[in-house]
Amino acid sequence: MIHLKNIKNQLPNEMNAIFSELNVLKCLRQTSICKQKGYSPAIIFTFLFSLVFKGKTLNQVLSGREADQYMKKDTVYRLMNDPHNNWRSFLLRFSASVIEKIHRLTDPSTHLRTLVLDDSTFYRNRSQKVPGLARLWDHALQKGYKGYRMLTLGFSDGYSFIPIDFGLLSGKNQVNQKQAESDQRTSGAKRFKEAQRSMPDVAIEMVQRALDQGVYASHVLMDKWFTSPKMIDRLHDLGIHTLGMAKMARPNIFIKDVYIN
Repeated sequence: MIHLKNIKNQLPNEMNAIFSELNVLKCLRQTSICKQKGYSPAIIFTFLFSLVFKGKTLNQVLSGREADQYMKKDTVYRLMNDPHNNWRSFLLRFSASVIEKIHRLTDPSTHLRTLVLDDSTFYRNRSQKVPGLARLWDHALQKGYKGYRMLTLGFSDGYSFIPIDFGLLSGKNQVNQKQAESDQRTSGAKRFKEAQRSMPDVAIEMVQRALDQGVYASHVLMDKWFTSPKMIDRLHDLGIHTLGMAKMARPNIFIKDVYIN
């Protein structure tokens, strides 16, 4: 039985120490993620994290025989879907905290510390009313799909990979152009506006936020879709170098920017 009023009782003993060492709940408080009443965000977040160790989905736990011991589904969904909660800020703060701790485990003279930019498909074929939903083309599978392009920024030191930021980008052929949030100041409204922008612009802002948060990296690693003279110049203006593939006729050529400070 899980006692929801005691956060530490929700996790295995080993994970309690990790939560404390990595300042998970501290990062949650710093991003001002809150609820007006009922269970605190810390309790709900820890409960969701504990599902990994139970091997059960949220629906299985909250619809099972012991459902009366837990909060209701709506309590969880209200926290996750609240457009005022800035989950991007939480992920960035938490990742920066973890990266700071693992720096001592590797030698910067032998291990290149890089930011990694990549995009992938995010399928939402069954959705209809999700804001910014678009019909896009999957180049890997050579077929169309309904969803988003998910742009991801991560950190790597050669041993570890830590996600830092992500954005869901739309396209020209949108299924639903209506924005769900009327308050343009919310995090949800800002995400919707970001989805309409170009991928290189969003990528540059992601790198800028990571550097401003104190994430140390000497290079940005990216594939040939991102690699262009303009992109290299913009990254160099931020004080970071580039590793990437450039498609110059045939064959593909691996390039590295050679700017000298």
